[in-house]
Amino acid sequence: MFVNISNVDFPDSVASSFTVFNKGMRKKETRLFNIKGPGVGDTTKFSRTAGTIGKLGFNDVTTAVNVGSMAEQYLQNNSLELPSYLEVLKDRINPVLEVTIDGRYIFDGDFVAANPLIKIMLHDNNQLLQLKDTTGLSVLMSYPCEKNTCPKTRINFSRSDVKWRVIGDALVIEFTPKDLKEGTYVLYVDGKDVSGNPIGPVPYQVSFVVDRDPGVIFYAPYPNPSVSGFNFDFDVTGEGAPDDFMLSIIDRNGRDVAHFTGDDVSNLRVGLNQLHWSGLDSHGSRLAEGLYLYLLVVKTPDREFKNSGRIMIVR
Repeated sequence: MFVNISNVDFPDSVASSFTVFNKGMRKKETRLFNIKGPGVGDTTKFSRTAGTIGKLGFNDVTTAVNVGSMAEQYLQNNSLELPSYLEVLKDRINPVLEVTIDGRYIFDGDFVAANPLIKIMLHDNNQLLQLKDTTGLSVLMSYPCEKNTCPKTRINFSRSDVKWRVIGDALVIEFTPKDLKEGTYVLYVDGKDVSGNPIGPVPYQVSFVVDRDPGVIFYAPYPNPSVSGFNFDFDVTGEGAPDDFMLSIIDRNGRDVAHFTGDDVSNLRVGLNQLHWSGLDSHGSRLAEGLYLYLLVVKTPDREFKNSGRIMIVR
């Protein structure tokens, strides 16, 4: 606030200044503005906003009123000096990287379709320094080759099969390579936020396999025996996702006590598919303790793959 302690009114508009001096970079930023001139004994209140970008560390803040608008006998009491008043802290929080292929998180050696959707999301919660472009992101991929270590190819964001956009606090990359040949690929992603914080100590890296030959690899249900349910996992290879699947739980009398189809699974895909059965029958009742059979059928356009076995419910 600026108080007029004299016996003379100030003019309607009084030129003023606001200065922020960064001690580390020795950089000064001054902004000029006008305030309402106070009458005799009156007070004019005003406020200023200081941006913090480029002002890391301690900053001196100075504001001055009546910088040339009106002659005064003394000007010393027209300024307010605040040494090291504004401290700007460095953003030290790492951004978060999220990578999915065809809507799922994959592990090393997982199977992937020949025409996958590779989605990369770099999240940063800093609302003042938001991600605006692809400057801080790097994507590379090694393609199958005859060497033990295949060379890395940079995936340029100008490619026709790459799209990027900013959604909220995330930079989103969608990479849709076409007709990948069979073999093992390795995807590398490195990223940092606007402040330079990396995604972690090392870049993200994952390998995946493209196998165009249709097939299904079944895994044994687990845990088995179980008290509360079973997981049925299977890997699918080939160029496309299965058309349908069916899981039947059969008791000792040959009755189908629980039945599941593709309608009960959110998304069948090339690669790892997972289904959890809670141990309840088709009516939602808990099955009795004992031995049961299961039949798992996965259907592709050309073939039908079956797997069966035993599971034990214990109490």
